[in-house]
Amino acid sequence: KVWDLSVKPTLEYVVPTIASVGFIKWRPQRKFHIASCALVVDCGVNVWDVRRPYIPYAAFTEHKDVATGVAWRGDPHVFLSTSRDHTLYHHVFQDATRPADKANPQGIALSCRMDVSHAYRVHVNPSRTAKLAGKLW
Repeated sequence: KVWDLSVKPTLEYVVPTIASVGFIKWRPQRKFHIASCALVVDCGVNVWDVRRPYIPYAAFTEHKDVATGVAWRGDPHVFLSTSRDHTLYHHVFQDATRPADKANPQGIALSCRMDVSHAYRVHVNPSRTAKLAGKLW
């Protein structure tokens, strides 16, 4: 959870993670990106976009044991991480895995009245869309 403590404590964002978070650090020059390390289980460092909290924006999985800290190098594309495996890694964003790119673009929901709803990706042909728009107006 991310709280605004400037006046009265207000909950700003919630990012669900698979394990308790042990360390966080805001990404420099990126208002909505935050890096996190888990206390147990997860050995990677995830960078989250708090506007899309259910899947990491970027993941760095080089450590063999739980990551313990993150230090940005002043550049939003470069940071260092430490781990219980006694290693220090220098990370560059172009090397990150992007979990959202591998996510399944379909979804399904079932209501308590047994109604089924689904969503899926539709590839739009721009020329066909323009023709349809012309017919509507």
